[in-house]
Amino acid sequence: MTIEWDDEELQKALAHIEEAIPERLEECVEKACLAIEAEAKERCPARDGTLRRSIMTEVGKKDDKVVGQVGTNLEYAPYIHEGTGIYARAGNGRREVPWVYYDEKTDKFYSTKGIKPCPFLQEACDKVSPQLTEYFKGCWKEMLEAITLMLEDTELKKIIGSNVYPAPTDCLEDCVLYNFYTDAQSDGAQKVRLQITIICSTMEKTLQIEERIKTILLTLGDNPLTTNILQVALNGGGTLYDYAREKHHRILYFDILKRGVL
Repeated sequence: MTIEWDDEELQKALAHIEEAIPERLEECVEKACLAIEAEAKERCPARDGTLRRSIMTEVGKKDDKVVGQVGTNLEYAPYIHEGTGIYARAGNGRREVPWVYYDEKTDKFYSTKGIKPCPFLQEACDKVSPQLTEYFKGCWKEMLEAITLMLEDTELKKIIGSNVYPAPTDCLEDCVLYNFYTDAQSDGAQKVRLQITIICSTMEKTLQIEERIKTILLTLGDNPLTTNILQVALNGGGTLYDYAREKHHRILYFDILKRGVL
């Protein structure tokens, strides 16, 4: 059993992430589904725990889109969620009431007019949706704050122009690529790994861009880079040469400590 859930504002927030950091989209959809799953498990009736344990999350790609599902494969789940008989939602219950059923656990017959609905999945979506929307709206903006500083830097523009893109890219010109990886949260802050790849025809230009990026991003002491980015530190890197394209590849890894948002 699954329910159709299409929150317009949440979809917009996820669309921004897909555009700016496409490789993070599946991770974000999974985070949304797991939050709904946890809330649904709290809300579902727990006679023996079978229904609660059956609620699962599945995230994958379908027709080039990332699709997340939260649901249960138990046959009786729709009756619990939607109700039955005179209590069924949208009037879709059995018309002939009351009816008699047999309960294997008690070995007895019972007469009923139906059961009241317990829409645990729908209620979970309704409760979690606003929180997730705000999280994802903030997430893509905060993740891109460091990139925005690079894009708006006048000196860097003089060297590389506007050729700053999320990785991977098909750009054949000299360019700067970026990629993000989320790390663990602690003490109200979240650690993010930012990978910068500088691709240039000459090593001189490569090093010139590297120095400018480090000037833009690296923080000194306890001085934050922005309101949300508390600290940026260089944590390794390396250089490769692409003989086929005759390009130098300079890779830099930055550890970004930013305020926790979820």
